[in-house]
Amino acid sequence: MADKDFIPTPRLLDEEARLAQERRDKISRITLEIEQILLREDLTMGELGEVMDMFNARAHAVFSQTKLKIIKQNYESS
Repeated sequence: MADKDFIPTPRLLDEEARLAQERRDKISRITLEIEQILLREDLTMGELGEVMDMFNARAHAVFSQTKLKIIKQNYESS
């Protein structure tokens, strides 16, 4: 059966919705934790800008590492 003919069951759709909600909840929790840390530190606008620049650089590095890991896994599994 081709993918275009695949009809997901209600149970599968419920599971996908649950997993999507879990991912959204995880992202919200992480975002809230970062916000609380920033507020607790009582940073100036300049310091906050520096933190954001450094965080973006680190997040980009993690993104790149994750992307490479996925590429490696796909290569090894093929």
